Amino acid sequence: MPEPDRPAPCTETATQTCAGAVCGEKTNACGQRVSCGSCLPGQTCTSGRCETPMQCMPDMMTACSGRRCGARPDGCGGSVTCGTCGPGTTCSAAGACEVTDAGSGGDGGVQIVRCPVTRSSVDRADESQLLQVRLMYVIPSDLPDESLDVNGRICTSAKAFSGWLGTQLGGRTLRFDTSGGELDIGFVRLGKTNAQLRGSGNANDVNTGVAYVRERIERELIAMNQVKPNKLYAVFYGGESTYACGGAAYPPALVGSVIAMYLKSTIGGVGCEARPWGQSTSTLGYFDWAMLHDLMHGLGIVPSGAPNQHAFGHAFDSRAPNPEIDLMYSPRVGMSDPSWGIDTPGGLVLDLNRDDYFAHDGGQVDLRRSAFLEPLPVNAVRPPGW
Repeated sequence: MPEPDRPAPCTETATQTCAGAVCGEKTNACGQRVSCGSCLPGQTCTSGRCETPMQCMPDMMTACSGRRCGARPDGCGGSVTCGTCGPGTTCSAAGACEVTDAGSGGDGGVQIVRCPVTRSSVDRADESQLLQVRLMYVIPSDLPDESLDVNGRICTSAKAFSGWLGTQLGGRTLRFDTSGGELDIGFVRLGKTNAQLRGSGNANDVNTGVAYVRERIERELIAMNQVKPNKLYAVFYGGESTYACGGAAYPPALVGSVIAMYLKSTIGGVGCEARPWGQSTSTLGYFDWAMLHDLMHGLGIVPSGAPNQHAFGHAFDSRAPNPEIDLMYSPRVGMSDPSWGIDTPGGLVLDLNRDDYFAHDGGQVDLRRSAFLEPLPVNAVRPPGW
């Protein structure tokens, strides 16, 4: 006979009572409450299942769509900074930088910022949380420092190619990393020598192959905590390559953060730096054009599905009388094609016939929707693979 204050044991086991449940309580066949388990911290028990509440993900690109400056709600109770305006301008309610004094202005609608005169080896506080291009002056451990980050050369080059792009895009251009109203150009002296980074063979080996200077520079910068996930790095490298004057990522085939110009290279007996660059905001030299060309590669341009794409991200439009004036042109291997038309009167053109990488009707990457542009386009997209 059971004791009056002690319930009789129930023949239904806890496993049977809790069938299909991993948390909470259920009532067994004897009317008793049975614990089925508990959830991890931060989870809630719903109908016997442990669920993790959905975290709100700030949508910076939607918040800043079509805006150049100011702060906007991020959709999660916080705010996102779309950018700041330069000296002599203020941010309007519509998120545009408007001139407030007669001495300030811009080229092609592009915001003009100051060039740095003080060196910084760290990434200073950003003025925007959106995707942006960070300019850098990087040198190997054993070559001279030419102060290109603070003597105006890199800054002038950036203003030149971004200004040209602004005229092609009707006022939009690449969003640069800025801090305190000036371009934030980083300086890094790497721990490896010019010879180590240059490579010594043609083998398909990222450690020694001459074609992998860009990859080795990127690897060193990552190891030095100089690379952030929301930035594309335009590196002016004061070392050399025996393979090319520069190297670029090309997503999705080659995803990477670093675009590099090898300033001290000599290719085919001609020094890559023999042509002046970074001299004028209105006249572009070889490396000014080349950096913009390779930054386009870093955005996934020219996409593999484009009708005139060839040679891993370049364009050759055989219908055009002068295909060499396309920004993304390269001659075809084994053909008597002209060299790149940077000296052609009138300069280069952004996407001849508008069918490969800008303002086209195809489904491939289109520069006009890039999340790296400022102001941010409506329905902006990241590069493939980012």
